[in-house]
Amino acid sequence: MINFDKVINRKNTNCIKWDIDKEDVIPMWVADMDFEAPEPIVEILKKKIEHKVYGYGLIPKEYYEAEIEWWEKKFIYKIEKEWISPTIGVIPAISAVIQSFSNAGDNIILLSPVYSHFIEIIENNDRNVIYSELEYEDKYEINYVDFEKKIIQNEVKIFILCNPHNPIGQIWSKEELEKLVKICERNEVLILSDEIHRDIVYSPYKHIPLISLGEEAQGISITFTAPSKTFNLAGLKVANIITVNENLKKIIDKKLLANEINQPNIFGIEALIKAYTECDAWLNELLDYLKNNIDFTLDYINKNIPQIKVLAPEATYLMWFDCQNVKMSSKSLAKYLLKKYKLRVNYGDIYGQGGEGYIRFNIACPKETLIKSLELFKIAIENIENEE
Repeated sequence: MINFDKVINRKNTNCIKWDIDKEDVIPMWVADMDFEAPEPIVEILKKKIEHKVYGYGLIPKEYYEAEIEWWEKKFIYKIEKEWISPTIGVIPAISAVIQSFSNAGDNIILLSPVYSHFIEIIENNDRNVIYSELEYEDKYEINYVDFEKKIIQNEVKIFILCNPHNPIGQIWSKEELEKLVKICERNEVLILSDEIHRDIVYSPYKHIPLISLGEEAQGISITFTAPSKTFNLAGLKVANIITVNENLKKIIDKKLLANEINQPNIFGIEALIKAYTECDAWLNELLDYLKNNIDFTLDYINKNIPQIKVLAPEATYLMWFDCQNVKMSSKSLAKYLLKKYKLRVNYGDIYGQGGEGYIRFNIACPKETLIKSLELFKIAIENIENEE
């Protein structure tokens, strides 16, 4: 049994999550887990460190075999070595692909609210963000008419798909993905499918890789994967791009080389191999722990803060809190929580259209930390209401 209840002091370790604030703050924001990495990964990294030479590295065949094995084992889908382009991270890779297949001033569409770094890399590359806002009743739905209309009106070149979707924690079904592919195919739109959260999925839901839908999807899409969210290895700088279309892959590989982002960190290479070949048991226990944290959070808020509505995520360890009944903008609420209660969360505005009125809450932490954060959140909401 892995002790996910163990509280690890990450302060003063140059950790973004815990050291961005000088004061003692409970950080429930960035998608970073407060758990120790699986032991097989720790052991291989120790061995690499003890070698005491950290020069340039090669990517061994075991690296490709591990990625291929993971796809086949977890998603019942076999990929080929020739489809894999190693890189240092999903976001740098998406940025490189944007540079490869669009020009400054071109339009890129997102289903919003969506992961904030998509917005940033589009704008940092001098492209324009086009939003097709998701519709919400009991769950989020794609407005396909609006999606295609926005594509046609704005001559969209690229669509960045988040699957599983961050921040709403939703899995897109086969039917939903097929409809998106059809629209993009007939409008000559390239799909960049970010599947970094593919392993953090709760039963009975299943992640469906976009390229598993067949030749049509494979011809117009590029998939991005990494072990970083699953095993909390973001600092090791390792990811993969999966491209079935040979012509697209040639262009991508050239851009990765030009940007010098085609060589993962030497420690990341070793970690990926171990993660995908020896850490299944750890992942299964992690999913059980995260699901317990989700259930606890849902129960606590329903009982103690009924004015806050919470979506039960199908995937990811990020929960999307509907705070529209709180008489404060989500940005103001986040600032209030940080200043008054030393609780840091992500406010909804950063996720684009449809994000206002929401906050994102990371439950990938020991139960003790989660309870403290929810108790502070409860007191804060009560005090806001009493101040009115």
